[in-house]
Amino acid sequence: MRAPYAPPAIRQWVQAQGNQPQSHDIACQRFLSRRGIRRDNKENLSSDKALHEHFCLNKDDRELAFYEGMSDIKDAATGMGHIADILFIGFGLRPEWDPTRPLRASDVVVDVVTSRQFEQLPYFKNVASKLQDIFVQELSVAHIWGFREKLNQVMPGPGYVFDPLTRQLTTGNVQLAAGQTIPNLSASTPVTTPQHPLRSQTSNSTQSASTPHRDPNVSHSQASTALPRNTAPPSRPYPPAQSTDRQNPNVSHSLVNPPVLPTTARITQRPARPSWIVTPPGSPSVALMGDIPPPTYYVNPDVSFFNFTQPVRDFLHQRHTSAAMLCKVDATLNYSMSCWVTCFQEAGLSFEDASSLRALILQGLSDAELRVVLAGD
Repeated sequence: MRAPYAPPAIRQWVQAQGNQPQSHDIACQRFLSRRGIRRDNKENLSSDKALHEHFCLNKDDRELAFYEGMSDIKDAATGMGHIADILFIGFGLRPEWDPTRPLRASDVVVDVVTSRQFEQLPYFKNVASKLQDIFVQELSVAHIWGFREKLNQVMPGPGYVFDPLTRQLTTGNVQLAAGQTIPNLSASTPVTTPQHPLRSQTSNSTQSASTPHRDPNVSHSQASTALPRNTAPPSRPYPPAQSTDRQNPNVSHSLVNPPVLPTTARITQRPARPSWIVTPPGSPSVALMGDIPPPTYYVNPDVSFFNFTQPVRDFLHQRHTSAAMLCKVDATLNYSMSCWVTCFQEAGLSFEDASSLRALILQGLSDAELRVVLAGD
């Protein structure tokens, strides 16, 4: 099932516009098409081996969806951090892996999205690095390893095939590197996370101190839940709002290493009080939004960008079909077979070519696929 926010649908929208849209127009259309998708109730989580019905057969489409989606997330995380001091961290991982290379966790590339606080505070940045290590070691290898099994359950629709790179993933066996293991996904054992030295030390001291006085009315789960509250690193107290020098109220203390000034200077020189954040008026210019021509993949796609079978590709290539016609033919295959000839004609083909294209698509179907198409007609 074609997703209205996927690259094939966005490509069709681009071709349907009278004037060539710019990159920011495409981004806005993608956002509008995806808006509220979290509430569509189509996750279909009954099987842990099934891909979503919106899964794209083409590797280039999936790669484009990844980079565009991560770009949207980065913009949102950056904006939240600017506006409301929101702390955010997220990880993005593509499941494709080159079967010719052994799978090793240390070779997995993860796209990390963080808000500005992780660059401001070294402690936060250190925690982000630990979380990334946990993500790579505990989740990335298992996710990549299970992708081939998921792909083998996908049946392309009539007239469609996997692109060569995706087909290679379905036939090639990913080999684990020496010493690399896969976590047992069915196990309920909690993941062991590295502890901060201060947290570990405080935890041990708290447990040893409380052991002789354990309350029999407190369950083990309650004690475990309350423990992190006592072991969290102590927060730094806020600096005093007023000067603590009662003998000289004009003295302004610095937060770190106050300079030693002469007595006269301490009395006569007062540093300026920090002002509130000043936001300049106006909004960002349109140029910051990426007002540049859209990528060729959207504007001038040739027949190789579509997951047609090779006979269908040759047929369409011989008739010099335009990008708009290719997008319409591509979208038509999602409809009932009885509509194909009419839709092919609306795309610009003659009745004879439309009928020939329909017959060519049906010839490429297996008996099982043909029964599915005829049953849905």
